[in-house]
Amino acid sequence: AFVKTRSAEARFLRAFSYFALVKRYGGVPIILHETPIDATDEELYPKRKTEKEVWDFVISEALEAAETLTDADEKGRANKYAAYALVARAAMYAGSIAQYGTEQMDGLLGIPQSEASTYYTTAKNACKKIIDSCKIFFCFVSCPFVLFRFRFNAICFRCAQSINAFRDNKLPRFELIVYQDAILQ
Repeated sequence: AFVKTRSAEARFLRAFSYFALVKRYGGVPIILHETPIDATDEELYPKRKTEKEVWDFVISEALEAAETLTDADEKGRANKYAAYALVARAAMYAGSIAQYGTEQMDGLLGIPQSEASTYYTTAKNACKKIIDSCKIFFCFVSCPFVLFRFRFNAICFRCAQSINAFRDNKLPRFELIVYQDAILQ
């Protein structure tokens, strides 16, 4: 179990790293294994994947990590809710790019507009898993760039409004599903 959990944490961190890359550069090479120094040029310099492929990779890696990670609250360790939050954030980014952006350079930048609703649904489902767990709630307090973690009954009013929107099957409010690089306690 220990090795499985640490492997899932590594996958979460890999997804988080690719999340940072795709936000900045669009499509990037996805490297899943070590490359020997005497490898061919094609192996040493892999081609860039499309932006859609990288977003899909981030989401699938985080979802697979979430299935293995526990809901334990260990400081400095990823748990399943952090993975679901990453899924939600990545899917919202991808959906927004699909809805408002344009495809360029044969898909290295941009996502087809027809994919937007799929990504938004993925984000909604990931947020619903966090909300239904009743373990951890995310919400903004005054500053939209600082995310605080509230537990159990210490849920602010704005989050409660968003939770009701989820339960009514409406599109989630963005402030509930943003996962910042650092969570303050």
